[in-house]
Amino acid sequence: MNRFFLWLSASALLLGVLSGCGGTKAATSPSASGAANAAADTSEETAPTTESAKTAEPENTAETDTSPESGEPAEAAEPSESAQAEMPKINEPATSPSEPNDSESASPSVLSDKEFDRMIANPDDFKKQRVEFFSQVAYDPLEHDRGMFIQVYADPDNYGKHVLISMRTPMKEIKKGDFIRVKGIVKGSTEMVSTTGAPMVFPEIKTQSVEVVDYITGFSPSLRTVEVGETQDQHGLKVTLEKVEFAEKETRLYLSVENSTDREGLFYTHTAKIAQGSTQFEQATNFRADYPEPQNQLLPGIRSEGILAFGPIDPEDGDLRLIVGGSTNDYSLDFKPFDFKVSVQ
Repeated sequence: MNRFFLWLSASALLLGVLSGCGGTKAATSPSASGAANAAADTSEETAPTTESAKTAEPENTAETDTSPESGEPAEAAEPSESAQAEMPKINEPATSPSEPNDSESASPSVLSDKEFDRMIANPDDFKKQRVEFFSQVAYDPLEHDRGMFIQVYADPDNYGKHVLISMRTPMKEIKKGDFIRVKGIVKGSTEMVSTTGAPMVFPEIKTQSVEVVDYITGFSPSLRTVEVGETQDQHGLKVTLEKVEFAEKETRLYLSVENSTDREGLFYTHTAKIAQGSTQFEQATNFRADYPEPQNQLLPGIRSEGILAFGPIDPEDGDLRLIVGGSTNDYSLDFKPFDFKVSVQ
């Protein structure tokens, strides 16, 4: 009814304006006014015209659009290029690194190895707990305007124990494949996007410090080291066994080779073997560690050094012998295998 009176007022005002513009007064009879009022009353009950219908469309048509043929909801259109650019990228977390503002309220103790494994499975149960662990960077770090995300393997030998670490200050020197020591606080679980587009939930660690280390420091520390420092020289080809390291998963021999002849030197690393009592051990290449090995071919005056890796050997089982071949391209000379005896008692 209010709309009806508003319409009448507007109509009267319009008629007055038109009458003034035409220079004559518009005379209306009671019957004409009644007819106009009746028409106006009728127009309030009728559907809106085509023009008014255009302005009365629903605000959210995405939920109500239907196919004109089947009446079924219409399929959503593909996102535009600009919209796709704003979508999360592969391995990109849904949130940005947060402020490390709860360090003071964090637990003073560090999670044990067993507690860390439980945290991997249920990170939300360990919020604000301190952690210290070694890991390998799984993908190139992802920088944001508020910091950096790094996805790592806390168990790189098995590509396992995925963890997301976040830091406010990016460390641009960190790259995929690096081994790092992480100290930080458990934030909880964070959802990420896999390479197939599926959501994945990882524990997120807000870092307090990150340090680049090597594989040995992080995942294969020496349990016992035997210093040898013995050099054997055959016709100017010198081989030195520097030391032997016994680790849980491997045994490492540190060697150097020097060619002090005027001919090409040859060092046959593929022939290296270890004997312990009646047991022979072959080389076991550690692809994850990617240790540098001594060069096989050495020009005159060249010195080369590196590590030869073998499987785990128990030093308590007795002394060792290392046998490895070498020579020069002066085939008139007689070379025997270099034979080192290592006392571990």
